[in-house]
Amino acid sequence: MPLTVPLARVQATSLTSEHQLFESPASALDNFSMNVVAVKNTKDASVSGIRFLEETGIEQGAIGFGQSNMDAAMPYTGATFIESSNSIMADGSVDQTRQIIPLRFVQAGRIGGVYNSYLRMEFDTLGNTTWFDWDDFPNRKNAMKLIGSSQTDCRLGVGIGTTYGGGAYSPVATLDVWGKAIIGDTPALGTATVRASVVDHKLTVISETAESKLLRMVRYGVGKVDLEYKNDGTGSLNRLVFIDTDNSSVTPLTVALDGSRRIFQGAPASAPNDANLEASTIHFYLDESGNNLKVRVKYANGATLKTATVALV
Repeated sequence: MPLTVPLARVQATSLTSEHQLFESPASALDNFSMNVVAVKNTKDASVSGIRFLEETGIEQGAIGFGQSNMDAAMPYTGATFIESSNSIMADGSVDQTRQIIPLRFVQAGRIGGVYNSYLRMEFDTLGNTTWFDWDDFPNRKNAMKLIGSSQTDCRLGVGIGTTYGGGAYSPVATLDVWGKAIIGDTPALGTATVRASVVDHKLTVISETAESKLLRMVRYGVGKVDLEYKNDGTGSLNRLVFIDTDNSSVTPLTVALDGSRRIFQGAPASAPNDANLEASTIHFYLDESGNNLKVRVKYANGATLKTATVALV
């Protein structure tokens, strides 16, 4: 396509083989004179773009804009785009065997107080989106694969569960973690010590405080159930606590994790409603006036009910 650059000039710089294209507008700046180069393809249903070629003329990438009346299936249609592509050869033919090259967004310079550093986000050759922590060249930092299309070793997948295992399901709001997930409020989450401690666990919740509220399950307008972890480092009891606050009731179920294998649970001073007992379940309650521990049992048939009495001394 022709390149028309009115009033623009080419000037050599002090760098070897580099030339600058620049314009010095005489009038006040406006939407046109602020730009040095304008690229326009006058052919209908086409792309106005700039291609980048390697030394033999093979395309490596492009930037541009696709007109809205192009084929709707094309990824450029009606959009500004940045493209990585190396299948178009110097003679215009297409080599479908060539593997795509990464597309990177790079920041270079002084990062984190260190010069000669690089920070980049990358679309790799497998279709994954990867974030590379800043580099102090030539020392490389670890890469974090954020979103993966192949579900292999990626950190986060959004919506990928809708086609998991080759299934054909309607789109749903999914958040998939492939590998291990660590949740917490401490900057130590990324340290080697923390990661080594959770190597065998799929989900880890970390807190810097002695009392950590791990999970809340809520039915809006009805109530909630909380799971809390309390650990002050002394091996005290009641370290894992389930708190049921449905129907304005606060009856905690606590489990000791100090090695004693004790379980502490609530024992109300009244018998349960038999209709609330499921088959093959038991319920403990207190007969405080008679100094008895009661156990109400519903058999597997869902109809037989029995009560055991244990005298308290």
